[in-house]
Amino acid sequence: MADIADENPGKTESDVAGDDSVCDGYRRTDDVFGLPVTLSPGADVAVAMEHFNMAAEAYANYSNPMDALEKALAADPDLFMAHLVKAAFLGRTNLDRSEPKDGDNPDEVMKRALSAHLNSRERQYGAAHQKWCTGDFESALTAFEELSLSYPTDLIVLRLLHALYLILGLPRRMRNSLMGVAYAWKESMTFFPLFLGMYSFALEECHEYEFAREKALRALRMRPDSVWAIHALAHCHEERSPAHSGIAFLEGSQSNWHDSILSGHIAWHLALQHFDAGNVDRALEIFDTDLVERMATGVIYSLVDAASLLWRMECCGVSVGAHRWQKIIGLFKNQIGEHQMAWFDIHLMYALTHDAEPEQASKLLLARQLLQSMETYMTCHEGHNTTVMRRFGYQACQGLLAYATGNFEEACKTLLEIQPNELGCGWSTAQRQVFLIQLYHVAQKANNAKVANSALSTLKEMKPYSLLISRLKFL
Repeated sequence: MADIADENPGKTESDVAGDDSVCDGYRRTDDVFGLPVTLSPGADVAVAMEHFNMAAEAYANYSNPMDALEKALAADPDLFMAHLVKAAFLGRTNLDRSEPKDGDNPDEVMKRALSAHLNSRERQYGAAHQKWCTGDFESALTAFEELSLSYPTDLIVLRLLHALYLILGLPRRMRNSLMGVAYAWKESMTFFPLFLGMYSFALEECHEYEFAREKALRALRMRPDSVWAIHALAHCHEERSPAHSGIAFLEGSQSNWHDSILSGHIAWHLALQHFDAGNVDRALEIFDTDLVERMATGVIYSLVDAASLLWRMECCGVSVGAHRWQKIIGLFKNQIGEHQMAWFDIHLMYALTHDAEPEQASKLLLARQLLQSMETYMTCHEGHNTTVMRRFGYQACQGLLAYATGNFEEACKTLLEIQPNELGCGWSTAQRQVFLIQLYHVAQKANNAKVANSALSTLKEMKPYSLLISRLKFL
């Protein structure tokens, strides 16, 4: 947009000189963020850029960019930034392997990254992407961070970094990366609310709740459909507000998030709030509708939301019904052996080791297969995912299997040793709280008052407004 381009401190002299220029038939123009994009000879520039800009904004605001990306690539099959955003959206969720997953072919990005016709921004993207695809995550993060410093209003790299920080468990680095580019953002900029949404979430994950709430509300006043700001404020409500406040906010803003790619996850937040308020039936209704609908798409992240909700409810004494667990198992048992992330394996293990008796033998057989597959994986791979699996994921799954077979003392001992927030398992504070809830539950089963009381005390300190936590009793 013009307001960004005019004040963009990230454009280099070569970028500016190359805008609207032609070299060997290649053309440069600005994208929706006011940053330089290279188009190939023969491209339908107007069509390619119209759809790429739609895709870039969708990606930045947590909507699905794929239809627009495909139309942009039809108009310019060599449009480097379109291939890059496609690879980022489809995601390299397996943090050890270098082969493509789910249609994400790094060659489609890398072979174009070697083009001499790309501008400096695109070449930096190519170099960072190559490091990511070869498993050098620290170097990749550094390269993407350098790119964000060169182009501080580039929402594509900020969005990409945001996801990587979350997965890798680096909340302070997430926050600091946004602090470092805040000077370049002005309230008059079209996409300023999207920047504020990311900033808000990073602050929330660093437990700076009031500052986070202020940023999210500011974003939503300017742009009510800023999905990540809605999500950040949902986290603030989860940690620092009574449940009725979170319910009112999420239900009142539903029209602004229900069609986003985060709809299932934000529905999970809403279900948690209803469960906290004692509305068990409503929480299960959200599982049966929103979460099941999201799981039916096969998106692996939906497994986390669904299994986490049911497991929390069972750990707090609610019988959620074996048919709901079976729905998760039926949709995701094919993930045994995939090991995209240790985090996913743990949530699959919840479904295989829950309390309900029907199909217990077949579930435990699958649980043991998952553990055996994790053992094989750890001997054959190196990388971030393997490190998390060795330090945390495998032990968590061992503890859950011990629990399912009635060995509660062993389960309690094993799960107590896990410190997910210190071992880089990643993900959000709200998502990791399931480990404290399960430790309280398992310690009760093991008649271990010291561990149960310690887990509950921690939860009460972390969530002072939670009605659910206030109802749980010390032993």
